[in-house]
Amino acid sequence: MQKTCTISALGFRADFLFSPAPLSPEYAVVQIELYLGQGRSNRLISSPQSFIMLKDIQRLVDYLETHITKLLQLPDTESPVFLP
Repeated sequence: MQKTCTISALGFRADFLFSPAPLSPEYAVVQIELYLGQGRSNRLISSPQSFIMLKDIQRLVDYLETHITKLLQLPDTESPVFLP
């Protein structure tokens, strides 16, 4: 079963499409699609499907939550690059 997580901002949207990895409960299959605007008709790019560890997905969520919190406090804040 596929799940979609979406991050929206002014002018763009990123969809993360997750599905279970066959034969490996520690991984998920992910595909990322970037869109211009909020609709689905202006897709800019779509990644190939790849495997990601579930613990790295949680690390990404933590990273984004921290980054967004910092941006709300100081809009000029820069965060280090996320590396899975």
